[in-house]
Amino acid sequence: MKGVTIRQGAIMKFDYEHDGVIEEGHEFVLADVYDSECIFQIICIKGYHKGNLEGYILREKDIISNEITYEYLVKELNRIFINILWETFLIIN
Repeated sequence: MKGVTIRQGAIMKFDYEHDGVIEEGHEFVLADVYDSECIFQIICIKGYHKGNLEGYILREKDIISNEITYEYLVKELNRIFINILWETFLIIN
């Protein structure tokens, strides 16, 4: 998915490991955030953590647009979730 641009409202689905437990079937949306250091907040919209704020995607330096590359999304998701099962990763829209 190199070169793909990700914008606000993107919905992602993936499983991840947390404290030795596989968290399955979660979906997350990239939502707007009003903090100049962040570009998106990640909110769980399906699964055990539904309705929870899971973390923030930090804004890249010198970037003023409200979009990120797929590669940067992967980097930030690895920072936030640590143990994503990438074979389950899917961007729904």
